[in-house]
Order: sequence, then structure tokens, then C-alpha cells
Amino acid sequence: MMKPEAQRVEFVAKPLNTKLYEALLRRFGIVKISNEGQRWLSRVRLGMLETAVKHSSEEVVDSGEHYRVNCPYCNDKRYRLYINYRWNTYSLEGKPFGRYLIYCFNENCNMSNFEEELKPYVTQRPTIGRPHELELDKTENFKEVTLPGQCVPVCSLPDGHPALQYIKARKFDPGELSVEWGLHYCATAPVSDDYHAGLVRGRLIIPVFWHGKMVGWQTRAIDEKSSPKYYTMPGLKKTKMLFNGDRASQYKFGVVVEGVFDAFRVGPRAVAVLGCELSYKHRELILDYWSTGAVCIVLDPEALDDLERMERISAMLNPTNFRWGSFTLMLPYGEDPGSMDRDTLWNMIIAYAHNRNIPLASMR
Repeated sequence: MMKPEAQRVEFVAKPLNTKLYEALLRRFGIVKISNEGQRWLSRVRLGMLETAVKHSSEEVVDSGEHYRVNCPYCNDKRYRLYINYRWNTYSLEGKPFGRYLIYCFNENCNMSNFEEELKPYVTQRPTIGRPHELELDKTENFKEVTLPGQCVPVCSLPDGHPALQYIKARKFDPGELSVEWGLHYCATAPVSDDYHAGLVRGRLIIPVFWHGKMVGWQTRAIDEKSSPKYYTMPGLKKTKMLFNGDRASQYKFGVVVEGVFDAFRVGPRAVAVLGCELSYKHRELILDYWSTGAVCIVLDPEALDDLERMERISAMLNPTNFRWGSFTLMLPYGEDPGSMDRDTLWNMIIAYAHNRNIPLASMR
């Protein structure tokens, strides 16, 4: 039987730029990865100069994987120095990828010498990069999957079942979650090892649909002591899609939340990013859904870092990109959408929209 610690290692993704990652490990000891496995995506825009000469410019759609370390120039303790995986590489035309690939998000940080300081740790020659351009109308290749193990709809569980008690304790209706969201409970999990089985069996199973087919699932523990609370199907491209996007895109006003239970609470207008970060692909999808309407961002402000993250996400969804704007709903400290009463949450959303002259009544 494989030990849980050994099994966890198998799920760690290999960095896109292994040599740079290892160089950062030698320099800093601890390196965190953001947007793991995502390559740089861009599109070329053609325009006309005043002289009627065509010119082109690159628009970055997703800057891809970044390596995060504590900045040595500003006493950073929150891993806010970001190094893009393409740093110290060259394009096929021999041009260096050096612009905006290293950046510290702490204000008043002077990191002007960091690139020169890091280069001695990067012993390899600059490698040749391959272009990764994105056509925004291209559909991602998601494979259809089935639910893991033997699963039953939560509405069919007997009274007093622990899963039903958990759902009702969070003030959700098992019938609604079963019919509207396809929520199931996994009784048995036919997997090869106990660690994986423990993350599926005896948990709630939330199916993830994309373009009309089930492409993944997420599990949720029915108690607060289990760790992790959530477990996502290995291989699900969370940064490439939005939970409940098929249904929410039918409305002119949408709500962006973090997790599935937050989406359950908001209702059919909600999309969940299945995490705490917004990828550039998420941004493109949200703009595609609601650029002619409006969007509300409802995240979980639990710490100062979360407030800064909310500001970063709000900047990505700039109000000027939407006909009626966008806004971030600031919840009370310690609250999250999934823990609130639906009427209370929507009254807050409506009040925020009213203060910004967003006509929700006309956005059916």
C-alpha cells in the first residue's frame, strides 16, 4: 500500500522552466508557483499608422506560469516578487523575452538590479522559446468524463444521512442542489490506493460541465476536520474554464465567485473560478459573457493579502470593459457568499449596483 506522502508527490506538476525554477531554489530556498502549467498566450493585432502603413502589436492574453519568491529588496515576506517562466529565454527571431517578466508587487520597491543578481544562478545558455499564440474563438479540448465511483443524488439519501445533515447545516436545499447543480454523494470509489479513495469516497461530488458536457468534478468533505476540504479531479483545466459558465452566460449580468458553494448560494448567474485567482483566460471568458452588460465580483476577504488580491482581480475586470460597468462587493470580515443567506447576499448586490446606476432590472 502506498503511503499518502508518496502519493502526493505524483500530483506535483513539473515547472515549465525547470532550470530557472531550480536556479531560484538555489538562490531563495523556497519558490511558489502561480498559474501552474500555463504557457504564455498572446494575439497579434493589426493597425494603421497615420502614414497608412500597417503595423502589428502583441496583446498578452495570459502571461502564463510565474515563480514567486520573497523580494530581497523590500523586506518582502509574502512571496510578491514574480518571475515569469520565459525570463532569460529568446524568441525564434533571437529577441530576448525581458520586458515585464520580473516584477515585485510591493509598492516603492526598487528591484532594478535583480536580473543581474539572478543571472549567476542561471547557468544554462538562454533557450529558444516557441510562440504560443491564441485564437480566442478556439474551443479548448476538454474530454468528457464520468463521476468517480458509485454516486447517488443527494436528494435520494435517507433522512439523517451525514451528507444531508451537512448540507442542511449550511442552509442549502438538498433538492435544489441535486436538481439544479447535479450534486451527488460518493458511496464507493474504485481507485487503486487508499489516499485517492479517501478524497472521493464519503464526500459530496460536484460535476463540472463545460460546453454541454461533463469535463470534471470536485469533491467536498462533509465535515470541517478533513483535509483538504476540496479535491479537484486531476487534470481538470481550472484556469481554462468557468464553473457554471454555460448557464450564467445566458444572462446580461453575472457574478464571479471563488468556489462551488458560493455559486450555489448566488444562483444560476454565478460563475466560480474554482480557486482564489483569476487567470487571463477567465478574464477573456467573462468579457465575452458580459461585456454588453455588467458583472459583480464577490470574493472572500479573510486577510490583507486577500484584499490586495481582490484589488488585482478588480483591475483585471476594469469597469470600462463592460457596458454597465463592474464592481466588487465587499463582504463583512469572516463572511463568504456560501455562508450567507441568499436574500441577504442579493440585497447587498442590488444595493451596490443601484449606487453605481447599473440597471439590473433590465438585465434578465
